[in-house]
Formats: sequence, C-alpha cells, structure tokens
Amino acid sequence: MRFLPVAAALSLLLTACGPADRARFALPELTRLPPGEVTHQPPGDALRNGYPVTPAPVTTRHTRGVAIMTRQVSQAEYAACVAASACKPLDAEHRKDNSPDLPATGLSWSDASAYAAWLSGSTGQRYRLPRYAEWIYAAGE
Repeated sequence: MRFLPVAAALSLLLTACGPADRARFALPELTRLPPGEVTHQPPGDALRNGYPVTPAPVTTRHTRGVAIMTRQVSQAEYAACVAASACKPLDAEHRKDNSPDLPATGLSWSDASAYAAWLSGSTGQRYRLPRYAEWIYAAGE
C-alpha cells in the first residue's frame, strides 16, 4: 500500500540554503517557528519485563527553530516531478490528479522523499521530510 496521512505526506523542511533558480520554480512558502522544545511520546513500542508499554515521553529541543512549508505540496507540483521522471507515477486512482489547489495524496514515504530530492535539485535549495519531533513541534503551533 502506498499512502501516508495527507497532512504529513509532503510537508518538507528547509535544511540548508543554496542558490535558487527562481526563473524556473517558485520556492515554497515557509513558516519559521522560533527555537523551543516539545515533549512527546516517541513512535513505536517499548517493552518492560517482556510486556509492551507506552514509551516514556521524550523532550526534544529545537535550538535553531524549525522552518516548514506553510502548505502541502499540490497535485500539480507533484505531477511536475512525475513529468520530469524524478518521481514515480501515482497509483491508477490518483494518476490524473493535477489540481494546483488540492494536496497530493496516495504517496509513500519514498515518493515524498523523491519529491524533496527533485525539488532540491530544481531550486538549488535543500529540502527534506520532517523528522518526527520536528513534525510534532510544527503541528503544536
């Protein structure tokens, strides 16, 4: 099965800057969150005495803040990656999705990572998917 929750599917983080080719691609709008910390349950299971338990809460500090895309990647933006042969075509039920106003859906983590790599190469900026603690921090805002 190839899917992620829509909200998490293609939200990318800016991780480094480089020269941008603004003539070909518009850079995604970013929301910049201030430095801070968030306490959250880590994903997965933990064992205590051989029995599954809820993992202990973890506090993650974001000393430099977090920059994350303000909106999700649109169907049209993902279709451009497919047209450039940098992303895999979506499953048949989503293959013709090409709206500039609707988010891309039906994507796997690998699909989203391929999009981030393509966007990075196309814009000269460096993008990646958010880590779990970054996503929790951004979602809390």
